[in-house]
Amino acid sequence: MHDLRRRTLVAAAVVAFADQVSKSAVVAVLGDGDWSSGLLRLTVVRNPGGPFGLGAGASMFWTVVTATVVIGAVAVIASGRTVLQPAIAVGAMVGGGIGNLVDRLARFPGAGGGAAIDWIRLEPYPRVFNVADVALRGGAVVVAIAVVARRHEGPGSAEVSPSPPTLG
Repeated sequence: MHDLRRRTLVAAAVVAFADQVSKSAVVAVLGDGDWSSGLLRLTVVRNPGGPFGLGAGASMFWTVVTATVVIGAVAVIASGRTVLQPAIAVGAMVGGGIGNLVDRLARFPGAGGGAAIDWIRLEPYPRVFNVADVALRGGAVVVAIAVVARRHEGPGSAEVSPSPPTLG
């Protein structure tokens, strides 16, 4: 398997695993309670909506959207026809999508109607989020910066190179 594809898929697996382990641990330890220290607050919130709690009650819609995007991204990565760089950022986005998709499929009431488990709150940010959300947004920012930087390099620079850039 091509090295960039492997890195992308490994990053996705690591993020999805870390997201699910962290959610399970927080639910086991906190239940419906919470814990806080300074600007950090840990609280379990079941989010049946989409990003930032949008579309609450539309869990099936968000399940279908997330599944479609994740399946499409994995298919493109695995095909080798297109290699998206930076690979780890793309993998983080895919892993984040998988992490939240697992919640929607496996958590009560399940079968696509489940809610994502959000549990991290940093004051003064008003939303509660999870590891998958951080990976999705962080990966998206890195990919957007890479796309903008590549466009500013000049004609032909939008083509994806077969290997990662080297430092120095």
